[in-house]
Formats: sequence, structure tokens, C-alpha cells
Amino acid sequence: MSAATQRVDRDTRPLIRVLLLEDDATDRMLVEELLTACADSRFEVASFPRLAPALASLKTRTFDTAVMDMVLPDAAGLEVF
Repeated sequence: MSAATQRVDRDTRPLIRVLLLEDDATDRMLVEELLTACADSRFEVASFPRLAPALASLKTRTFDTAVMDMVLPDAAGLEVF
């Protein structure tokens, strides 16, 4: 077993599954980097630039929380929420 595998096996930080809806690639990358840098938790981020594929993902996956841009190319405002 490699050192990297051992480190992962011992990681007891909670895993939080995040649905990220953001159409701007730079903003998406920034949010993912900020979550990755968090020392208290581990984040598994599924990011989508549009609402439709995010909704399709919800049919097969579960998430603990969502971070959403309220203005997307295929939806805006309360429709996104």
C-alpha cells in the first residue's frame, strides 16, 4: 500500500458532496479550489455550467449542498433555486 493510499485511508474528515452550478469557468475553478483548500472537510464537487445537466445528475446522484449561480444560460432567478 502506498503512502498516498494510507493517507487517504486515515482521512477522517467528513465528505461533503457539493453540486456546483456556475457558468463562468473561472468562478467554477475558484470555488473548487477554495473547497479543496478547506482543512476541516473533504469536498467532492460535481460542477455544471447549465441547469439542465445538473438536474439530470440529480436523478442518479445525491448531494449534501449546492452552490448556485442564480443566472445561468438556461435558467435564471428562482427557477435555478
